[in-house]
Amino acid sequence: LGGWRALHEYDLKKLLAYGTVSQLGFLMVLLGTGTYTAAVAGAAMLLAHGLFKATLFLVVGIVDHEAGTRDLRELSGLGRRMPWLAGIALLGVASMAGLPPMLGFLGKEAAFSAFLEGDRTDLLIDVVLVGGSMLTVAYSLRVLWGAFATKPGVAPTEADRPAPLGFTAAALPSLAGVALGVGYPIADELASAYAEVFGTRDYHLDLWHGWTVPLLLSAIAVAGGVALHLARTHVTGFRNGLPRPLDAQRGYERVMALLERVAVGVTGRLQVGSLPTYLGIILLTVLAVPGTALALRATAPENLRAYDALLQLPLAVAVVVDD
Repeated sequence: LGGWRALHEYDLKKLLAYGTVSQLGFLMVLLGTGTYTAAVAGAAMLLAHGLFKATLFLVVGIVDHEAGTRDLRELSGLGRRMPWLAGIALLGVASMAGLPPMLGFLGKEAAFSAFLEGDRTDLLIDVVLVGGSMLTVAYSLRVLWGAFATKPGVAPTEADRPAPLGFTAAALPSLAGVALGVGYPIADELASAYAEVFGTRDYHLDLWHGWTVPLLLSAIAVAGGVALHLARTHVTGFRNGLPRPLDAQRGYERVMALLERVAVGVTGRLQVGSLPTYLGIILLTVLAVPGTALALRATAPENLRAYDALLQLPLAVAVVVDD
């Protein structure tokens, strides 16, 4: 759902935010499975996500600062004006899409491997992961195209070149994603140190495991994502034509309005400026809450007595009268 929403956003920062929702769902699948391979994949993807998403949010911030907008409908030709920044963004996008030799590719292939040897449910999970990865590839391309492509009918965007400090900050995590992908033994050691609690080391991160099913699934995800991006106009048109019986924003606003009305009603009836009323409400609450709990118990509490000494009775009466 996060990936699907990202496909139709025009604000680059909002697009990346929905992409984060998608990636967090992917991570929950991996880190919540409890097997060694899934844990390795989850650790690798968590590290990869931190690196490429840091790069891309910084890149979008630089574009917004220099061009004055992050609406992809208003951006055109920045790839020619900022080729080095576009190159850094390309590295981040490649890792997010799961392309070799990036760290994101290692994690994505491990994720597909984690569910191949299980039952039908595991295979269904793999199918869903491939579908989600197609959306990831599609919105990754949308980020790169939206920020840096030259778009027909859109005037070239005027923008200054980014400051070296900002460019360096964006470049470091993207280059780290390349280094950990090429230097996969380091990434494997980092991920394995976390995954060892789930079993023996029966899977290793590697750039090349041979002609395997996970490699085929990775290729399918990339091809499907490219196709979705090329058909983006038709996909968005299809999405806009779908009925919308539910709207989360409108539902949230109605719930909050209802809570406000209830709060005003309760306050107006209880806060009447009468001390006896306040004391009565407190007394009823004190009696009702524990009294209901006692009444609903299947058996009476052990050693429950009305009083322990006769002197407690007149003291109890005095307390009630005084209140």
